[in-house]
Amino acid sequence: MLELNNMKHLVEKVLVPAEEKVVIKSMGKERYRLSLKGANREIEVMGKKGVTKFVIEDGKVKVVESVEGDEQCVSHSPIFKPGQKIQCKENKTEAKIILENKIFPGYLLIKAELNDDLIDLIKKTPYIIGFVSAGGFPVPLDEKDIKKVLGQIEKGAPKVKKLLFQKGDPGQSYRRPIHEFYRNSGRGNSRERETYRIYINIWKVYTG
Repeated sequence: MLELNNMKHLVEKVLVPAEEKVVIKSMGKERYRLSLKGANREIEVMGKKGVTKFVIEDGKVKVVESVEGDEQCVSHSPIFKPGQKIQCKENKTEAKIILENKIFPGYLLIKAELNDDLIDLIKKTPYIIGFVSAGGFPVPLDEKDIKKVLGQIEKGAPKVKKLLFQKGDPGQSYRRPIHEFYRNSGRGNSRERETYRIYINIWKVYTG
């Protein structure tokens, strides 16, 4: 759309605040899940009929070798965008680009020289609702906020803490009047909220 409307020169960068990874599978099972960042790597995967060799190079993934009959996947152009996939059907191996560690799900960051025409074009882009704005105008991010977001992407999204209780674990209540009765963690456990639902056995009748 930018090229068609002669606005490509106004946009320097579009960033999805998440980490791009490649998932490599063999015969339907995941074998590797690797970041596209870092040093170039060769990954060999045993498929149905032999070995398929993938290469991660400069943030892109390609197949450099596979079994006879997989010439199409070997000649496939490198993939680097979320959703793109290379399938070696004869050997039943594949690589797919995904997004993980999403910092702001549903948001895109754009570095551009905004003018009225570009703003209007972006708003008309399918699946784009609009800008984070104030008074109807896009609000630019401070440089320190941008660095913070980029740092979060490098580190990955915050990991969810492990709950101290698992389903079925016994515990004892120390609050009267039921201090002598036991409790069990049960359905409704939430790792995100770090909460759990308990069932209390009072004279063999469970409450929860």
